[in-house]
Amino acid sequence: EAAIHKAREALALKPQHMFAIMTLADSYSALGNHAVALELLTSLPVALQQDPRFSTRIARCLAAQGNDAEAREIYAKLIENPDLYHGMLQAVQVAVSLGEGEPAIDLMERGVANNAWTQFFIRGRLRDNDTLSNHPRYLALLKRIRLDDESVAELHRKMQFD
Repeated sequence: EAAIHKAREALALKPQHMFAIMTLADSYSALGNHAVALELLTSLPVALQQDPRFSTRIARCLAAQGNDAEAREIYAKLIENPDLYHGMLQAVQVAVSLGEGEPAIDLMERGVANNAWTQFFIRGRLRDNDTLSNHPRYLALLKRIRLDDESVAELHRKMQFD
């Protein structure tokens, strides 16, 4: 709720602030209010709706509402793009929301291979996901990029976060 408040403050200053719009949509979705998030996202200009950072959020809202067919259409267009960089992590989340564990891991691998900065958010965004939490490929990927439990605990010890 605090994120919604801050995103609205930012949008009052700059109505097309992309990160504020994404934060607002994500915050509504996190609270389970996918209909409001979808309304916000589909009110954007068409060009923005087609940007992977927004289209993936639209697909996730659709999937959360049980509209898998439309979500899959958006997802299919996303993964056709060989240069998918912006929206990579979001595309992974769409795949996971559609129960597509293997394709989600394929996308994560693609992001790591392309040095996508969003790879560092994989663990946090997908931490409690039943589709991936014990998947061997997912766990191996986390270990490779040093986001597995052991690597993170070691970092915490080194940085004295505990």
